[in-house]
Amino acid sequence: MGKEKRNADSSSKFTGFSAFASHTSAASTAVQLSHVKTSKLAERDTVASRSKLRPMPLFTGKNSELIQTFKRISKKDYITKTRAVSDISSYAYPCNADGEPCDSTISKPEQIAAFSHFFFLFRNKLIHDNNPSVRIGAMNVVASAMAHIPKACNILFRLDAENEREIGAIGNVIGWIYSSQSSQINEEAKIASRTWEALCSLLKDCDERPIEPLVKKCIVEHVESILQFSSRASNLAAALSVKRKDSQQKNNDNGKKGGELRSKISTLSMSESDKEEMEERFDRVLLVTLRAMECIIQEFPETKSNSNLKEHADGDTAEGFYHLFSNKSILWKHLNSGRAIFRRATFALVSRIAQDAVSLIHQTEVNLSSLLLNVLSSERDPANFVAMFEMILLFISSFRPHGISMAWETSKDHNSMKCCPGINVDGFMKSFAKVLRRACYGSPSNFWAPIMLPILALLPSSQHQLQFLNSLSNGKIAAVGTADTIAIVSAAAECSMYLLICTNKSDERKVEDEDVYKDSAQDISQTFLDSLSFYLSVSEGSTALFAAKEHLASVLSRGLFKLNNLSIDRNRCLFLEVRDWFWDKGIITALNATEDFELSGSRKITKLVRWMTSEKSRKEVDRVVLDDAMSFESTLRSFFWQSMLPVCQDSPSLEVLLLLQSIFYFTGIQHVFDGQHETKMISSTSCEAFCREVIIPLLSKPATSSKGKTWVTTMFNLFFFILNEIKDNINIGSIWEYYIDEVSSGSDLHTLFLGVSVLTSEWEELIESLHCHAFDQLATTVANDTEDRIQNPNDTNQIQDTESSFLRLCVGLDSSKKLMLVSSNVIQPWKDLTISSAYDYGYQGLCQRHVLLEVLFSLSEIHPSLIKPEDKMSLIKRAWYEGGASFYFVTSSVAFDESLCKNLVILGSTILKQQLNDEQDRGSIKANDIDSWCHRWAERASRLIELQQKYFAIAAAPLKTVGLEDLDVWRRAIEDGTESQQRDILFLCFVNLMKKIPIATRMDFFPVFSLLVHMLIVFAHDFKTERCDICLELFGGLDINRDAVISCLMPMVDFVSGRLESAEGSDDAVRCAVVVYDWLVGLILPKFIPNDVSQRSDDLEQTNISEGDIIWYVADTTRKNAPRVKATVKKVHRDDFPNLYFTIQFEESAKLTLKQTIASRLKKRQVDKNSALSNGVHEMTALLEERTITNVVKKYLDSPIDELKDVVAEILNISVSYFGFQGKQGIGTVRFQAIQAISKLDQEVITALSSENLDSIILERSLQSLSTALGHGILTVESHFNTSIMNYDGKSVLDALKRKVDGDDLSSFFRGIKSFSLCSAFITWIGVSVSSLMTIDNAAFLWELLDSLSSVLIEEDADGVASTCTNLLVMSRALKEMNRAMVSTKDVPKTETIASEQLCASNIIKLFIKSDTEQSSQQNSTEQVLPSWYLPLKDYIIAELEENSSVIQYGARTNTEGLLRSLNSPVKQWLAFHILQVSACSGCILFSIDQVELSEGTTNMLNFWQDGLVDEEAIEIEEDALNTAQWLPTDLMSFAESWDSTSGHNETIFIADLLRWYLCIDFLDSAGGANMQNRAHMTSYFGKTGAVTTLFELVLPFIQFKKHDRSSLFQCVSISSSESLTSNIESLCKTIMFRTIESMPTLCKMWWNDECPLALKSPVMKFVEAIVAPETLRRELNRMDKSSDLGEMVVRGNCISREISATYVQDECNISVMIRVPHSFPLRNVEVDCRKTLGVSEKRWRYWSLQIMRMLNGQDGSILDALLLWKQNVDKEFDGVEPCPVCYSVLCPKTHAMPNLECKTCNNRFHSSCLYKWFNSSGKNQCVLCQQPWS
Repeated sequence: MGKEKRNADSSSKFTGFSAFASHTSAASTAVQLSHVKTSKLAERDTVASRSKLRPMPLFTGKNSELIQTFKRISKKDYITKTRAVSDISSYAYPCNADGEPCDSTISKPEQIAAFSHFFFLFRNKLIHDNNPSVRIGAMNVVASAMAHIPKACNILFRLDAENEREIGAIGNVIGWIYSSQSSQINEEAKIASRTWEALCSLLKDCDERPIEPLVKKCIVEHVESILQFSSRASNLAAALSVKRKDSQQKNNDNGKKGGELRSKISTLSMSESDKEEMEERFDRVLLVTLRAMECIIQEFPETKSNSNLKEHADGDTAEGFYHLFSNKSILWKHLNSGRAIFRRATFALVSRIAQDAVSLIHQTEVNLSSLLLNVLSSERDPANFVAMFEMILLFISSFRPHGISMAWETSKDHNSMKCCPGINVDGFMKSFAKVLRRACYGSPSNFWAPIMLPILALLPSSQHQLQFLNSLSNGKIAAVGTADTIAIVSAAAECSMYLLICTNKSDERKVEDEDVYKDSAQDISQTFLDSLSFYLSVSEGSTALFAAKEHLASVLSRGLFKLNNLSIDRNRCLFLEVRDWFWDKGIITALNATEDFELSGSRKITKLVRWMTSEKSRKEVDRVVLDDAMSFESTLRSFFWQSMLPVCQDSPSLEVLLLLQSIFYFTGIQHVFDGQHETKMISSTSCEAFCREVIIPLLSKPATSSKGKTWVTTMFNLFFFILNEIKDNINIGSIWEYYIDEVSSGSDLHTLFLGVSVLTSEWEELIESLHCHAFDQLATTVANDTEDRIQNPNDTNQIQDTESSFLRLCVGLDSSKKLMLVSSNVIQPWKDLTISSAYDYGYQGLCQRHVLLEVLFSLSEIHPSLIKPEDKMSLIKRAWYEGGASFYFVTSSVAFDESLCKNLVILGSTILKQQLNDEQDRGSIKANDIDSWCHRWAERASRLIELQQKYFAIAAAPLKTVGLEDLDVWRRAIEDGTESQQRDILFLCFVNLMKKIPIATRMDFFPVFSLLVHMLIVFAHDFKTERCDICLELFGGLDINRDAVISCLMPMVDFVSGRLESAEGSDDAVRCAVVVYDWLVGLILPKFIPNDVSQRSDDLEQTNISEGDIIWYVADTTRKNAPRVKATVKKVHRDDFPNLYFTIQFEESAKLTLKQTIASRLKKRQVDKNSALSNGVHEMTALLEERTITNVVKKYLDSPIDELKDVVAEILNISVSYFGFQGKQGIGTVRFQAIQAISKLDQEVITALSSENLDSIILERSLQSLSTALGHGILTVESHFNTSIMNYDGKSVLDALKRKVDGDDLSSFFRGIKSFSLCSAFITWIGVSVSSLMTIDNAAFLWELLDSLSSVLIEEDADGVASTCTNLLVMSRALKEMNRAMVSTKDVPKTETIASEQLCASNIIKLFIKSDTEQSSQQNSTEQVLPSWYLPLKDYIIAELEENSSVIQYGARTNTEGLLRSLNSPVKQWLAFHILQVSACSGCILFSIDQVELSEGTTNMLNFWQDGLVDEEAIEIEEDALNTAQWLPTDLMSFAESWDSTSGHNETIFIADLLRWYLCIDFLDSAGGANMQNRAHMTSYFGKTGAVTTLFELVLPFIQFKKHDRSSLFQCVSISSSESLTSNIESLCKTIMFRTIESMPTLCKMWWNDECPLALKSPVMKFVEAIVAPETLRRELNRMDKSSDLGEMVVRGNCISREISATYVQDECNISVMIRVPHSFPLRNVEVDCRKTLGVSEKRWRYWSLQIMRMLNGQDGSILDALLLWKQNVDKEFDGVEPCPVCYSVLCPKTHAMPNLECKTCNNRFHSSCLYKWFNSSGKNQCVLCQQPWS
């Protein structure tokens, strides 16, 4: 026994795993062995190997991973199963994306053991799983396993196929895999197909025998085994879940396997989910099985040779399917299934069998015909009818080898015929007719209707066919939708057409059938006509019906075409019996009954006729019709005369025209107009009459083109078609001329153009016949219209396009044969219009398109004899001059060659130069037309340059071509003096021309830079460089043209030198040159900064460096001007204080580096400005220094002409301020010469001061020249460091002045000179030289000198407005430099200079006010231009406000009235407002009570307010006004009293009024801060004026309440703001509205409650909540933090909770108050809570709460004011004073008075103001408490 076991083990080892180690086929190995060993031995080895390898219910391997994975497969969760199956595939059988095997980590034996178990799970469990992901994963494992262990897989598959297994369920694995290819899940079908391909390849490789028998056998057995259990879901479920050996029965005949199954599954114990899963599996398995059977039959179809199914000698069957089935009837088991989807699948299977496996039908015992009849009579599912009809059709067709008649025979011996019994035709027709009459119970007709005709053709008799046709036609009544109805009608039309045209040649047809056909011919024809009528009457519907209607139209068209041919050919058919009736009455009746004939009806008939016409052309059918034969042609002819002609005479639609055109094309004109018809609608039935009386009147109507282009072109096509058919040139010409005459009398040109387009494009053969004089006249008229339109360009481009196209067609330009419609005599008038000798080239057109010019130029190409060369050149010249589309049309033409271009350039250049040089021509240009004239000139010049560059490779200088390179032109413009029109023209022409040139080539236009120099001087004729900036931008900016700028500097110096040499320095040209020179140098060089100043401005103070600052680090201190690295300060180290060092971070070699350094190596800027210049610029600087000093300064500084000296001083200023003269030093150097020049100017001043008889003019000129050289630029930019650069010391001049004054009063001294210009010159000199003058000793004298000089300047007899502005400029610069020098000189005592500083500030403000008259003239300017003094004055004011506001405060208080007037100036209002704001916020009272004098207006207003009041109230109002007058300027009081909403109509006045009100609020806050009583008095006064209401009426329309941003609330009123007030009105309104609500909360709340419009209440509330309330509380808390009046009171507040608490200790009593500010305060009242106060009675703390609420909610008090008043009241009450019962306060909130009136009855004391208010509000004179009369 042991030996046998060992032998068995060794045998299995040899033939088992070792055999599977390679991919070699086990079967092929066995074949090889068979040649060596006996077949018995090979068979024994095969059996041994197979007995060892089989599907295993348990995993026999030892791999732990696989063991755990197989356990997971048994889980019910499909996700777990899917992942487990995927893990087996990737772990045991890994493959790449192409399915090729990869190396596995487990051994072959483990792989085989795993697949043996997986194979068992696959066929018994996994392939049946309801989840597709599980099935897909399982098949993927099978496919992967076949790639790894093919031999083992082959054995398992063959064992399964040959039933050599011990366990298993129904079916086989090969069948399951094949069936899965029919799955409706795409992914499953794909993996199944891949697995099946691998399986077939495996079976072929492992066995030499063909696999087709095996495959067919396995699949048939699989299908049969599934279908035998398919009666119900439970049977199939039971069969799939039990062992095969238990389910196999020995007696399996008569298909009783399903009924005798022993292990049925009880459905009673199943859950609902299990039942659903079972039903789902049943549906899926059965459907894929039926489809798999259909596929296998299609894949292996029977042929004539194999369908006989004879037995082979070896016992195997042939290739047919007959002997493969043990029970063939099981295939159509589900024909009568209760499930429609099973029936449909069975219908498809039977259809496939009828085509490719007829043996299963005709050699079976089951009568399939009777089954089909049952199916036909019982089917009701709409989705099944198509498949059922196809099945029936194919079943009948399967009888064709035996004769189709056998399909209907039931009585013959079918066994002898070896075919299935036939169908009972009567029963078939009964059932089929019922189905058709009910339209297949809603089945979509477009699917089953095409099958009707083949079925009709297969019916055995004509009676049955007629019955079939009637039933089909009646079915349209039961159709569900229009599309279904159309499909049924189409099928009925096809069937009726078949019956009408089929010939009677069948031998099988009986004679009586012929009679039946003849009797029914008209009925059949009527069916076709009904289909036609239905088509013509069906509505257009949606696009979904389009395909159905198109199919019906094609069916009807084919039918009509065939019937028409039969009518002519006289073929023997049924239609001949009804031919005459059909064409003469039937069709006509159908056509006339068309609904909506002019639209959809005509469109449908046209489609039929066109299709027939195309078929006639395609089949080359002649239009010859027999005289005695009725046809469709005769029908259409009658239809035209009877029905269409009336419609054509009354504005026919496009559809009618298309139909008419189709009829004429189909029948032919001669057949329609044959003269045989009679009509009263036209004079005769000829073509000529139809054209004259129908066609031409329609085309001649004025509004014809409004019908659309298609309508017109269709009408003309019809017209020309008729003319072409006439074949008589005389008649054709007369008809055409008649039409042209009609057109000339009123038709629009567009209609005629469309007609001519049709003529030239489609009917060119008619052109020669249509020449006439009328058309020539019409063409001339159109040409005249085009010329008139150019002179009066009011028409649209569409009209121009029409005219152009029409004229082009007239001369044949757009026709293929270039045939002219007009005679050559027309061309000369056209040329006269275009090339007129009277043409004015000075005409300023708008570049309209010249239509006639384009036509004539194009005509010169194809007909040169008509256009002479000189005429052609004139055309080109006019096209160039006018430009526009016509110019580009001409120049882009082929006829425009190089010679024409050359001639045009010469001619155009002459014209352009003449226009620039002709003074008479320029003088005729009006001032407001200069821009347009220059723009047109530039366009002509650019067109000329464009042509020149296009046609000539080496072109002449473009500017020379147009006349702008002529230096004489620019010199004349320079010499023009005050006449500026020529300069303006040259500038505008140049700029407009450059804009039309590509920016990259603009600089190429200047071969020499002297031309550009002259241009720039002309552009700066007003001593401003704005036009020069424009010029620079035209050339791409400084970065692109730096070299060009440098190249212009030397010529500019030469120009100045030349003008000075010719003693022309007094003219404006040299001054303009100085301005341009300064501008050019400033473009490439910064202002030079002395090294000490540059170093100071670049160094960083170590105490000012903070963490996070961005600085520049000097990496190499050993090199001068070493590069600097951008760095960030990461940490400030203070451990060596006061010496700080820093950790910085910077990028080095693409890495961040940390380094510690000191402050001296950290700089503000990236580079030093003086060292940031290239070597080329340094060389240029040295050359310019030498050239300017040698050729200009040294040469002309001693000139006796003052104007020359001024120019030289300006040049010297430019040289010093930009170049710095930092080169060689010493005698003879350029620097030495510059210092000598300044010293010479300085000495002239000293000499003038030292003379006994002071000549103020000489001194003024000397000072002016010296100041100019030192940096005061009159024509140039101001310079600040000239004195430092040249080491100038002005103390000698100052000493000379002191000696000249000799102790006298400075003011008296300068007043005695009586030269205001000298004072201005001295101020200018102080401004530029104060840095060298300011010392401790000189400081007081300098301020006194400046005060004296400025005092003289503001005298009444000053030299007018212009001098005032000049003085303001120099004064602003001087004050700014004085302050800067004072900062540098730190030891100067401020007390010595403060008085003079204040006087200087007051004087400059006076000058500022006096400049009002100048600005008033500029208010109407559209663009506000800031005066030259504005920015220096603003800088001075800002510096003073930062340093010492008392100086500006003094000036503001002494000039309040003038500053308030300045608010009305748009230029000055901003500075005036901020100067006044210093005074308003100072907190200083303006007048004492004794000094107050109310203005007349205020007095009148006060009297008005007091009228009718009691004395006490009148006195109170007067006190309010007097108190307000102490703090508020008189003009502001007058403003508040007279302010109304009308000021908003003028923007400047509106802003001025807002600023005045802002100042009122600032004065109010200052007064309230000094004493809280002042706020009460002033708010009471403002309440009387109504100013708050006026404010809201003015500002609310400007505010967009949707934006709530308080971050920049006060930015608009900041003096550093760069935005103008006019561009930021909304922000200003918001800010003033905020300040008003903040400072006057009670007045604003009263306005909101009583006067605010209802629509604005909510927006205002949101504005207060979002902006006012949060910001007000924040500002109030800041004021309380800074207040020193709170004493021992402790106040805390929070902006989030909006609560403020105050704690105060009095007499050991801890008094606490909590104030809650609502989010909408002041529109909602605050809440006060004093209940936490201990030791105080409830009555008392209630009083305190009420007094705080009254203060905040009703008396405009701030929270700080309320707390202070409350503190004072608490102190008084603890001293024993009782509060007033009206206001609950000891101190009156307004007057701070004690209660002074006592009631004699109850002895309570009241404030007098409170008591009188009570009397007025109550209307009675009684005590508040006891209600007794007050005495």
